[in-house]
Amino acid sequence: MKICYVFSGIYQANIIGQSGVALRLIENIKKYNNDIYLISNYLSESDNFDLKGKNNLLLKGPNTLNTYLRNTLKIVSYLRKLHPNILHVRGLLIVPFMWVINKLFLGYPIVFSIFETPEHLKSHFIYLIAYCINHGDGTFVSSNFIKKKFVEKGALPEKIFVRYTGIKDKFLVQNKLNSTEDNDVLFFGDSSKERGFDIVCKLAKKMPKVKFKVLLRWQAKNCHIELEKIKNLKNTTIWYYPYKKNLEEILSNTKLIILPFRYMGMRPPISLLEAMALSKCVITSTMGGNKEFINNNKNGFVMNISKISNIEKKILFLLKNQNVRKKIGDAANRTIRNLYSKNEYKKIADYYTYIKEDFYERRMFDSIGGHHISHKEINLVLRLLNPKEKSVILEVGTGSGRFARAIVKSSSARVVGVDPDRKILREGKILKRIFLSREDKDRYTCVIGDGHALPFGNNTFDKVLCFRVIKYYKDPWKGIDELIRVLKPGGEMVLEITSNLSWESIVNPLLSFFIKRKQFHHFWEKKMINFNSISVKKYFMVRNMKITHEVFLHKMPPALYSKLNNPIINNILDAFESVLQYTPKRLFSKSIILRYKK
Repeated sequence: MKICYVFSGIYQANIIGQSGVALRLIENIKKYNNDIYLISNYLSESDNFDLKGKNNLLLKGPNTLNTYLRNTLKIVSYLRKLHPNILHVRGLLIVPFMWVINKLFLGYPIVFSIFETPEHLKSHFIYLIAYCINHGDGTFVSSNFIKKKFVEKGALPEKIFVRYTGIKDKFLVQNKLNSTEDNDVLFFGDSSKERGFDIVCKLAKKMPKVKFKVLLRWQAKNCHIELEKIKNLKNTTIWYYPYKKNLEEILSNTKLIILPFRYMGMRPPISLLEAMALSKCVITSTMGGNKEFINNNKNGFVMNISKISNIEKKILFLLKNQNVRKKIGDAANRTIRNLYSKNEYKKIADYYTYIKEDFYERRMFDSIGGHHISHKEINLVLRLLNPKEKSVILEVGTGSGRFARAIVKSSSARVVGVDPDRKILREGKILKRIFLSREDKDRYTCVIGDGHALPFGNNTFDKVLCFRVIKYYKDPWKGIDELIRVLKPGGEMVLEITSNLSWESIVNPLLSFFIKRKQFHHFWEKKMINFNSISVKKYFMVRNMKITHEVFLHKMPPALYSKLNNPIINNILDAFESVLQYTPKRLFSKSIILRYKK
């Protein structure tokens, strides 16, 4: 697979968090036998980074949008010759720029990575990025905090994926450094008010008996006076970048880390993650996103940095209590090791496969309209199925697992999926790796099987789901008998049937003429059965199945949502559908969902 990354400022990977995270993403994706290409910028010929090469496009200029605007023609020409399978773009300002030129001149699948909070941007620009997210092929962010910021501006949550990447491998290895903790308190970052350097200076001055070590990357003007004052304190040692020792060794030699951020572009800050990964007890601020990783008083401390006296008391208490520090530090290490792993990069590599091979779910639902329809169907299925704790659910015709994944993510139930199509089950296996946690994956298993003869004993499952499948059976009545057979007495079945009075059934020839897509065959192009719900209900009645719920769904054709693909249009179509609810229930409804109890 040919992947081209448009990642600005890679040459700064050793000193800037966002650039370092981007470089480690590229390095890890390369391990999956992908052909990697890069568009980035540099300032001088002395700038050196691992991915320099004749196949990459390196633009001379600062790490700004103007550098890329000036080289638009070069970028377009390079990408046309390269013809990548995936275009992967990083950076708040670069995202809309690359989305526009890709839309106008290129047309490649495009995904984004955003590691920075958009809080400093004007509102209309955040809306623009959210629009690009909705019309791109997926966006990876580094925290739920960033995801929430874009969802608040209209981005679809289904298009944004949190991936915990970016920590160097040496921090993720089980900490075995048996160092003596020579430093009491350590701060590392910049001498700026945004990083809380002035807070550190006040603490160092108030606690002359506590040994402070300060590691500075850059010096800011807004704390120039504080820096000059702290230089004169006997209890404080200042090291400037590059440091005299490796960062992990310095951190390991410290009892307590303090990171009193007011503002950091990257969320979470890499410095916070590195300290936690090394089993260090950390005191940090209430800055947005910190509480996503720190459970206060459990694996670290989140404090109001304006209350200096409270921080002072906390520092003195922790310095006197080594056992408390160790307990907090060990919990911090477990938190990072549970979240950050090589598996996160594998999920991104699998997502590239999902795009390149154009999976069924991507074709059907990976659009604004498609997500709207899918969300509606999944919520309805979860409400009717009502999965209980420890219940075992069979999904017949599981396909790529759209409903099964939703069930295991929203409950503690176990799902067994059956489908005769090996290709779609392979897609489902990959989507499990992408979208489910390790714990959830273990509760969803798939087997190859025919719905006419399910490979299970009688009375096996607590619940059975069969959605938009039975219409393709050669003998649907035999399929229904099998669903009843494997369901336990007292168990519930949710069955979807395609109505013979739907819009599609009524105006089938017109739909076939006006709506054409080459990627896959629509249901009206296949041999399928449209059901009369009255005859289906009679069939169940004869078999002593009691109907407990009946829902009529999609009085507006789902194809309209996907074709028009606009959130405002979605609302208008929903409004029309609410009006159509006053028509006879069966009329125009594409799907009829029946819930039965055995």
